[in-house]
Amino acid sequence: MGMERRPWQIWAEELGRKLLDAGNIALGALIFGQLVSRQPFSWKLALGGLGAWFLLVMISLAVISWSRGEQDDRD
Repeated sequence: MGMERRPWQIWAEELGRKLLDAGNIALGALIFGQLVSRQPFSWKLALGGLGAWFLLVMISLAVISWSRGEQDDRD
């Protein structure tokens, strides 16, 4: 039998996916955005973008894992 997911599990997994998207946008904006601008490349800003990406990816993976892990505890 297939287990029906609770609404909060679906919401939490969708939130995790959106956080992954936000991390990719932050990385792209803060690193590659510098390459197309006319300002000198800033390593601090690039590392900030990489840090934001890493943080958002870790949070999103934790949220997705949490939303899927609760599904196994139901009886």
